[in-house]
Amino acid sequence: MLILKLKQADLALHNGRLDEAFDLLQLEALKQHRRGQVLIGQLARALGDRGQEHLTAGRLQDALADCNKADKLGGNLECVAQLRKAVCEAVGARQEQSEKRQAHVAMAQRQLDQGRLSVGEKILEQTDSLDVQVELLKDQATAKRMEIDSLTTKAQMALDQNDLENALALVQPVALAALNHSHLGALITRIKRQIMDRIEEHLNEGRIDLAHDLLERVGTLPDTGSQIQAMAQAVAFCRQAAQCLEAGQVSETGEILRKLRLLLPKAGWLKIAVQHAQEAQQALDELRTGPLSLVVFEPCESRPEPGEQAAPHRMTPVTYPKPVKVPDTRPVSGTFVLQIDGVGSFFVMPQDTVRVGPISSSKVPDLPLMTQPHMPSVQVIREDGDYLLCSERSILVNGAAVTRKCLTDGDRIQLSDKCRVKFNLPNAASTSATLVLSGTRLARPDINYCVLMDREILIGPGCNNHIRSDRMDHTIALMLNQGRLTVKNAGQLTANHRPVKSTDTLPVNTPINVDGLTLVITDAQA
Repeated sequence: MLILKLKQADLALHNGRLDEAFDLLQLEALKQHRRGQVLIGQLARALGDRGQEHLTAGRLQDALADCNKADKLGGNLECVAQLRKAVCEAVGARQEQSEKRQAHVAMAQRQLDQGRLSVGEKILEQTDSLDVQVELLKDQATAKRMEIDSLTTKAQMALDQNDLENALALVQPVALAALNHSHLGALITRIKRQIMDRIEEHLNEGRIDLAHDLLERVGTLPDTGSQIQAMAQAVAFCRQAAQCLEAGQVSETGEILRKLRLLLPKAGWLKIAVQHAQEAQQALDELRTGPLSLVVFEPCESRPEPGEQAAPHRMTPVTYPKPVKVPDTRPVSGTFVLQIDGVGSFFVMPQDTVRVGPISSSKVPDLPLMTQPHMPSVQVIREDGDYLLCSERSILVNGAAVTRKCLTDGDRIQLSDKCRVKFNLPNAASTSATLVLSGTRLARPDINYCVLMDREILIGPGCNNHIRSDRMDHTIALMLNQGRLTVKNAGQLTANHRPVKSTDTLPVNTPINVDGLTLVITDAQA
């Protein structure tokens, strides 16, 4: 039987059936036979040659399988060692090429989502065209360009028919592409110019409600310009004047109306309103300086009847007005905490380089974690809208050991056995990212969610916002510019129960109400 097995293995080897010969030579009795040892050596070299052919043809898995079989049969042969080294280098090169391709695809997707079709298509041209994702993105860019052309044509027809509202509704979905589409950009400029004229007409006629509605709709277009911002300031002055009038502050109302005349010199109703405010203020001054002033400042005291003992004179307590608390609108420097009522607390880091590590490190990291002190510290670097992970020691990202990696949406970073961080890019149109902690926490137990803020934080319903709040029916944007925080796309905005304009800097350590959502901005050390 042993001789039969040897002959079968010899025949399979010389006929090229190497896998069959490998299975036959696994018997321990054949390995101890002299003829079997000769066949094992021949088979190991044959497997090495076939593995080299697989490597040349790019079949890396087959080459690695032959390498393992040859290693199991013949031990650490020189030819097998060289083959294994070549296969491992080829696998590493292919993985690196795949990561670069994925990074290019993600970058192209981000450019397409932001309306920069030409830039996205150029990136795709420099990427491997055989990739399925690349072909899908090319088709997506073509479809997006066709959509832009179609909506631009329809909006042009609506504008020619003086249907300004319909033209505005048609260009809003593709407004982000205006900077890279000459025809669409020119059309949006015409729409904004006509909207500005319409808003100014409404304000001159005293229809502040219609002007406010148009301003909210045009606010979704990019680069609204200083003229439309001036109209927005005029509407804000009108609302402030109405609030002061409701509170009985006639003098402040007249002052705001006089400022408003500088912005709206053609508004006839303003002249009458200023005149009425002056007359009301004059009437109040006459009342205050008339006979009633004696009652206010020198109140009469009733004299006692004869036989009655006069009551002891008591000083009337003087009530002083409470000092007005000045909102703290200093610029935000470094990390801060955003607390949202009914949603949670969030660690916000606007810096471009964030160091993540254990809180017990000799150099306290930007994101200190309550975890083992021997855990490695890593850096997350934002550069040109992309995020690069750097580590001095090898860590696991998506199960693969790396020291540097360009992060993409959904990457899972494992810093230790229990400490894990998930990297997310919720909205492709925004370069702000989030870090979700798992198996660890910050010094504050109520925070396990961090935002790497670039220009904005999107707050609203749905998973495409950095902070999700299903209590809202629309998305607001918390903007950061030179350390000053403002809110965009907010209908009602108050700070400490006082109205605030959307262009004003949000105060810190003060309750802020945005469309029914209460939030507080505090220092990270607080």
